[in-house]
Amino acid sequence: MKHSLTREVLLQMALRITIVVIAVSALSYWHIISALREQTLDALANYITERGRKESAIFVLAQDNQTVFKQHFIEAYPRQEVVSDETFWSLFERRADGTVHLQDRAFDGYIRADGSRSHGTTAYIGPQAPVAQQEFRNRLHLAYQLVDRFSDAWTNRFANLYVSMPENVNIVHWPGLAWARNAPPTLDVTTEEWVTITTSANNPQRRPAWTGLYYDPTAEEWMVSCKTPIDIEGRHLLSVGHDILLNALFERVFKDHLHGAHNLILREDGRLIAHPEKVDELRQTLGLLDIADLDDAPLQGIYRTLQTTVFGHTATTHVIDDEQSDAYLAVSRITGPDWWFVTVYPKSLLTSNAAQTARFILLLGVLSLFIEMAMLYLVMRDKILRPLDLFRHALTRIDNGDYHAVAHGKTPLPDERDDEIGNIAQTLRSMATSIEHHSNRMASLTSDLERQVEERTAELQAAKNIAERLARVDELTAIANRRHFHEVATKELARARRDATPISLCIIDIDHFKQINDNHGHDIGDIVLRQTVQLLQQSIREVDFLARIGGEEFALLLPNTSLQESVVIVDRIRGIVATNQIATDKGTVRITISAGIAECHGQCEYEKLYANADQRLYDAKREGRNRTCY
Repeated sequence: MKHSLTREVLLQMALRITIVVIAVSALSYWHIISALREQTLDALANYITERGRKESAIFVLAQDNQTVFKQHFIEAYPRQEVVSDETFWSLFERRADGTVHLQDRAFDGYIRADGSRSHGTTAYIGPQAPVAQQEFRNRLHLAYQLVDRFSDAWTNRFANLYVSMPENVNIVHWPGLAWARNAPPTLDVTTEEWVTITTSANNPQRRPAWTGLYYDPTAEEWMVSCKTPIDIEGRHLLSVGHDILLNALFERVFKDHLHGAHNLILREDGRLIAHPEKVDELRQTLGLLDIADLDDAPLQGIYRTLQTTVFGHTATTHVIDDEQSDAYLAVSRITGPDWWFVTVYPKSLLTSNAAQTARFILLLGVLSLFIEMAMLYLVMRDKILRPLDLFRHALTRIDNGDYHAVAHGKTPLPDERDDEIGNIAQTLRSMATSIEHHSNRMASLTSDLERQVEERTAELQAAKNIAERLARVDELTAIANRRHFHEVATKELARARRDATPISLCIIDIDHFKQINDNHGHDIGDIVLRQTVQLLQQSIREVDFLARIGGEEFALLLPNTSLQESVVIVDRIRGIVATNQIATDKGTVRITISAGIAECHGQCEYEKLYANADQRLYDAKREGRNRTCY
């Protein structure tokens, strides 16, 4: 019927529930997408950090290998014996075209003196090289010996190991590839990029240098070369290098990616290194492909975003919300060639998941709406049960202590009716009002008691906090005491063992502190202690931990710090203390400190580390004080 109570209530309830369902669906969508965004950003940060470390490993290893080679050459060069003609020409041979090469057996294989087999090495020495000069022969012979020494181990991870010399010389260990065997006499290796990057003009810092990316169509391999110059007393003697094959790296870039995302590698100057959709263009240009030359607006937009937010910053990993590409960009520097590994994660991956969940909630809400309406219709069908149900609902709220809802009309009752049911409803509401009044009085008394309990509890907690602080802090200097230092040091040692990082412990003692107390009094001695602590705190790093462990003795923990780094830090602190004057009421006091340092790298117990540092402090005091022993 048009004015049916059942129809009117059903329509009103349907409208309200519909609004609630829509609101819940919208809130669910917002909550889900917010949670997914936070989780995704955290996951991207962890992912890109690990990928950057993983992809940098081979390049870091190349530089480390060449550093070892450089150290061995510099140590051996001044001590090497003069290479005789017989020794020299037992390894090398002059060809009819004027060039000098290693004998074929150096590549084909021969047995060394220790019984191992040498093989895979060729050498090209240009016709103008000063082969008759003794220093040149010595240097050439030493370079070959070191290549032969390290080649077997290092070519397990790299394509080759080679040495170039400014006299147009290249010695190459490349198993399976006789690089120099058929080299023409007109070859000038000094003009090659992998040689020119090590010249003083192009590399004044004399650091390891990297060539650009290039593609070898014969070997069907992408490559990049790392080269380290070796100078002695300002003279460039030779350079050592590796060719690094990149097919496996690019395979990981293209296939090992997050679901729905893609990876790429680029350089800060806009050179594209790897992209899953640009393989053919890269191959056609032999790796010389600039992003600016591509007809790819999204890729160019990503590069512009990195220019403004990443390039030039010291951080090696970034996660960027790129509005232009509507994606998150996770970026990590690849150590060595200074490439950037980029993961492009479309935001649509988040919105699609959130929208799918919200649609499910909306569908569930609509289904619930129809069920509710059907149930409500069945209840409303029988008008006699309605008032009984309302009474039951009101009595239930009273039983649960919700007197306010019944007393102030928030719980519906048929009290507007002018019959017995209406009288009962009015009486029930009046009863709820009386109960609420008495309940409020009791609640007020209970609230006062609870407030007093809370105040006393807060006072007890404050006293407990003060007691805990006094147990961990030195009262005179307000820094950590011996007990607190032991706790922190034990935890940091466990962290160092887990992370395989070094950690150093330094024990510091104020020299002749007893004389200060004897000459000026203990009050002045306390001032000296407090101001010494201020000098120490101003001189150490945020990661370091300082504590007073007794009298004029302090302990300083240096996490992730080697012994050599610790000595530099402590000597700087000792110099600062020695040059400062401590002002007191009885004039200025100058002090010096003695220090003992011990380092731990790997398994090490606190007591042993402390005992070693304490013994070094004893050595410093025995050797005249104002010094550091380690």
